[in-house]
Amino acid sequence: MSPNRILATAFLFASAFASADVHIDESIPYRDKEEIDTRIVSECLEVGSIMSKSLQETAAKSDVTVIRDGKKQGTYADIAITSAMSAGNAFIGHAKGMAVSAALYVDGKQVNKKPSPATLPAACLALIKALAPS
Repeated sequence: MSPNRILATAFLFASAFASADVHIDESIPYRDKEEIDTRIVSECLEVGSIMSKSLQETAAKSDVTVIRDGKKQGTYADIAITSAMSAGNAFIGHAKGMAVSAALYVDGKQVNKKPSPATLPAACLALIKALAPS
């Protein structure tokens, strides 16, 4: 999915959470570190924090309040990195990517769950919004 398409999807669902605060982790965790290459886990120490902060900033542009406190109360999104890859070299170029999953909870009940092969904050925001109950 192209970045523009992801961003468009995010804004399409913007009204779903216009009045709700969405809680997320301060740092988006790996779902299972054992399934991720150990070099990525040991070298990419800030990726979860950067993703969480970027998601909060992107959400604010869509009038969605994201609170990075890790609280599992009210409306919260359980977002996790499910896989990551880093390949290539200086001669052929570098390729990096990850997949994330998100589950939306409202008052402790899972409302929806979606996987995404996206890495952009807008994609995470789109996941949160797409999970919103109709």
